[in-house]
Amino acid sequence: MIKVLEYTVKRRGNMKMKNILKNIFLKIFLLFVACFSVSTVYAEDIASSLRMTYYTVNTPMSYPASFHVKKTTGGKYVYCAHYAKHPPVKSIAYTRGSLVKDNGINYILNKSYNASSDNSFFVYQTALWIYMIDKGIMPEPYYDITVFKASVNNSDSATARKIKSLVANAKKAAANNTSNPTISMDATGVKFTLSSDGTTYVSSPITVKSSTGVYKVTLTSAPNGSTYSTDGNKIYIKVPKSSVTSINTPVYFKVSTTKNTYRSYYYTPSDNSYQKMIVTYKKPLLAESSANLSIHSNASVEVLKTDADGKALSGATLQVKNSNGTVIDTWTTDGQKHKISNLSSGTYTLSETAAPNGYKLSTETVKFTVDATGKVKDSSGNVISLITFKNEKMSVKVSKQDIANSSEVPGAKLVIKNSEGKEIIQWTSSSKPYVIRGLAAGTYTLTETMAPDGYTKSEESITFKIGTDGKVYNADGKVIDQVIMYNKKTSTPGGVSISKQDATTGKELPGATLVVKDYDGKQIDTWVSTDTPHLIENLKAGIYTLTETIAPNGYILSNETVTFTVKDDGSVTKVVMYNSPNSKDVPSGNGGEEVPVENTGSYKTITSTVVGSLIILIGGITLFKTSKRKNQR
Repeated sequence: MIKVLEYTVKRRGNMKMKNILKNIFLKIFLLFVACFSVSTVYAEDIASSLRMTYYTVNTPMSYPASFHVKKTTGGKYVYCAHYAKHPPVKSIAYTRGSLVKDNGINYILNKSYNASSDNSFFVYQTALWIYMIDKGIMPEPYYDITVFKASVNNSDSATARKIKSLVANAKKAAANNTSNPTISMDATGVKFTLSSDGTTYVSSPITVKSSTGVYKVTLTSAPNGSTYSTDGNKIYIKVPKSSVTSINTPVYFKVSTTKNTYRSYYYTPSDNSYQKMIVTYKKPLLAESSANLSIHSNASVEVLKTDADGKALSGATLQVKNSNGTVIDTWTTDGQKHKISNLSSGTYTLSETAAPNGYKLSTETVKFTVDATGKVKDSSGNVISLITFKNEKMSVKVSKQDIANSSEVPGAKLVIKNSEGKEIIQWTSSSKPYVIRGLAAGTYTLTETMAPDGYTKSEESITFKIGTDGKVYNADGKVIDQVIMYNKKTSTPGGVSISKQDATTGKELPGATLVVKDYDGKQIDTWVSTDTPHLIENLKAGIYTLTETIAPNGYILSNETVTFTVKDDGSVTKVVMYNSPNSKDVPSGNGGEEVPVENTGSYKTITSTVVGSLIILIGGITLFKTSKRKNQR
C-alpha cells in the first residue's frame, strides 16, 4: 500500500504530500496493532474512569412502566447503586472508587456479567436495588419503592421469579467470602514400579485436591513417550522403560485449575447529584501445584542378620539412612534376607537400633553406595548384592574364689535367676571361671546352693545387670569384668577328734577297726585305733555316724552306732566310743574323766556296763548259796 501511495505522490510531484500520507498510514497501522493487543489483554484491566449514558425502555412488569438502562460508552451494562438520584449522562465523568466487598452484591453482579438484553438488565438491576435496600446498604430513596417491591413479590411471572431468586441467593452468599481457587496434590512416597509386561514404569497414585473440582495435568519435563491417566482425583504417570536411561530419571509435572471470578467497583460521578454506579469485571484466576519425581531403576540390596557363627537371627531392628540422614527403611529381622528396593544413587548407612534377645547391640555401621548405573558397592568399591550384619552373644563371666587368696574354688553349686525369680542356669564351679553366653539384657541374681568341700556356704546373693550394650554392671551401676562370689574355708583345722576308750579306765584302746560314714551312708574314713585319738580333717557340715567293725583284743565288739554333727560354724567336734573288757573281772571306776559329746551315746555305754556287772554279781552269789545248801544236806 505504501508503494501505491508513493507512486501516486510521485506522479503529482509533491514530496510533502508523500510524507503526510506515510505518517497517516503509520498511525493507522499502530492503531490497528494497539487494538489487536488490547483484545488479548484480560478483562481485569479495569478502567480508571468511565463515561456513561442511559436510555428508557418499557419494563416487563406493570410497575414501573418504564426503566432506565445504563451503559458505558463502550456498550457495557452498568448498574445503579442509588435509586433516587439522576441517571448518568454522557457528559458526566465517573472515577473508579473502592472495591465492592459485600458478597451478596458480588453474587448478583457476577451473575450479570454476561447480560445481553435489556430484560436481563432489568432483572439484575431491580434485584440489586431490593437487596441493597433490605441490607440497609443504600440510603432510603426519595421515591417510594414499596409498590415496586410489592409488585415483584406478588407476581409469579418468570421475571419476578428470577428477581426473587437472585435476592434470596444473594442473602445466603453474603455470609461467605469470595475464595480464590486452590489446588494441591500429595506426591509423598510416590514410587514407580515396572508393569507386569516389563515395558512401562507406572507411578503409585498421586492424589489431587481442587477447589473447583476440575484440574489439568501438564507433563513439564518427562522422558519421551510419557503419558498420564486420571481416575477421579487420582493421577497415574506412565513412562516407557526404554526411555529410562539412568537410575534417577526425572519426571516433572504440574496440575492446575482456573476459576472465573468477578470483581465489582464503585464508580463515583463528578457531580454528586447523579447516581453512584457499579461496574463488574471478569477476573480468571489460576492455581497451580508442581511435583518433581524420579524413576529409580531396580537398584536394590539384601541384608541378612546373623550371629558370629553365621546363623540367621530374628528380632533385631535395623534401619537404613540416606546421605541426608533420612530413614528410608526400617524393619525387624525374621531370620530371612530383607530386600531394600528402589534405591537412588548416593551413599547409605545401615545400623542397628535394637538387638535380638541374648545378643549385644551392634555399634557397627555399614556404609554402601549406589552409582549412577544402579550398582551397589561396599566401602571398598566392590559390587555387592548381600550385606551380612553380625551380632555377638551377650556373655558374663562368673568366678568362684577363695576369699583369702582369690584362687578359683571348684565344687560349688551355683544358680542364676532372672528378675522374675525364674532359674536360668545352674552349674558346678571348676578351676576356671564359668562363662555364660546368650543371656538377654536384664537384671540377674547369683546364689550358692552347696558349698565346696572345706568351705562354708556363702549366704550372699549377688545382683548384676546386663545392658543392651552387652556390658555387665554391678548393683552400683559400675561396669565389671566378671561376677565374683567368695567362699571362706571352714574354721576346723583339727577336724573331728575320735577317741576309742576302755569303758572302765577311760584309756585309749589300740586295735579297734572303726568306720565313719556321712548322712547318705557314704564311707568317709576307716582306721585302726592307736593309743592316741584319730583326727579327720576338713569334714563338711552335716551329720555323721561312727561304728566299730573289729574290737580290740580282750574287748567286746561294740554294737553301738555313735551319731555326731559337724556344724556350719566349723566348731571342733570330739567323739568318744567305749569298749568293755571281755573278762569277768570288771574294774570298778572308769579310771578317767568322760567328755560329754553331742549325740555320742557314751553315757549309754557306761550305764549298760554297770548294770551288766551287777547282774553277774547277783547271779554268782545266788549260785554259791544254792551249792552250799546241797552240800549241807
